[in-house]
Amino acid sequence: MRTSGRTIVVRLVLACTMTAILGTVVTGCGGGGGGTVPSGNGGATTPPSSPASPPSTPPPSTPPPSTSPPSTPPPSTPPPSTPPPSTPPPSTPPPSTPTPPPPTPPPSGVAASPTSLTFVQSGAAAAQLLQVAQSGNSATFTESDTCNPSSGAIVTVVAGSTPASYTVTPQHAGSCTITITGTGGASVTVSVGVTITTGGVS
Repeated sequence: MRTSGRTIVVRLVLACTMTAILGTVVTGCGGGGGGTVPSGNGGATTPPSSPASPPSTPPPSTPPPSTSPPSTPPPSTPPPSTPPPSTPPPSTPPPSTPTPPPPTPPPSGVAASPTSLTFVQSGAAAAQLLQVAQSGNSATFTESDTCNPSSGAIVTVVAGSTPASYTVTPQHAGSCTITITGTGGASVTVSVGVTITTGGVS
């Protein structure tokens, strides 16, 4: 069966349309040499060429990984300062207990010099000095006597320039005693006798 010319034209249009779509060249499409497609059953059309590969789109560039700024370490907190060990105040030694003085031995007896007094005249010119002594005591003495009766003084006894001395002055004829007491109750007794012979009185 013969192919009609109308059918050939339709095929050619379709081929040209495919050429425009696929980018291939078919003989007989416009712009070429204007070849004629032979009629009849023997008129074969040029097969379309393989479509050109579309231009390759480069892959999107991957941005370089952002370099994060180095992290700033937090400021280090200095360790709390350790206060220097406190120096304890120097220990105060306990107050020393005073050493008591050695005990004073009890005083001995009181000694007198002279141990007795004798007068042969009266008045200050005839006065005598009586001295006493006691071991461990040189100042504490008391005097008492019986030499001042109601009839009149036989002698007067006056403490001397030192605590352990006495001045005895005869006044009238008679006899009496003088007692000197020291510490610890110790004492000594001195006898006194007044004999006035001047002028024949005895």
